[in-house]
Amino acid sequence: MLKLRGTAGERQTHHEDLPYTELLDRLGNVPPNLVTSTAPWAARSRRRRASRP
Repeated sequence: MLKLRGTAGERQTHHEDLPYTELLDRLGNVPPNLVTSTAPWAARSRRRRASRP
């Protein structure tokens, strides 16, 4: 997972010519497990623990 600080169009702490989501779209053939998220790490971690058998 690629953790992003904000969504496309939101002000970032640094200038981005292209948002990561657009860069990944342009690459095209990325692994299916390469995903982006703007959710807090704690929320993501709770979801992962809940989905484990």
